[in-house]
Amino acid sequence: MKSRLRLEPSVKQKTRASVKRATPQKPRKVYEKDPRADLFWNAKRRARKAGIPFTITMDDIVIPSHCPVLGIPVFRMTGSKGGGDNSPSLDKINPNLGYVKGNVIVISGRANRLKADASIKELRDIASFYATLRRGVRVTGAKEIT
Repeated sequence: MKSRLRLEPSVKQKTRASVKRATPQKPRKVYEKDPRADLFWNAKRRARKAGIPFTITMDDIVIPSHCPVLGIPVFRMTGSKGGGDNSPSLDKINPNLGYVKGNVIVISGRANRLKADASIKELRDIASFYATLRRGVRVTGAKEIT
């Protein structure tokens, strides 16, 4: 059996306190005033980690009322962790260029997850495949829809 290291309550509290001091918390009021700040700082962190260019400013981020891809409303959920389908998501039009002016657009989280790392050809192939299935046309490897 593995033995568990048990810390005294006072040691646990000191450890938690030191972790909190070492991990700066996001100033929530900044993000509540301007939802673009979350998109900006998260993209900057991702760019630094991936070693890709990041030259946009906060003014380059425009959050639309509706997703330009799916047409669903775009809004920021407050009080929940993580992005939902309607959450604004910063998308690189050409992933190879990085976060540079003219190469970013805000779309819904759902649209961004759907396209993930697919190429335009792959997205067209998927759309074409399901369009033929809906018409009832038999496609190799698929059963005919009745």
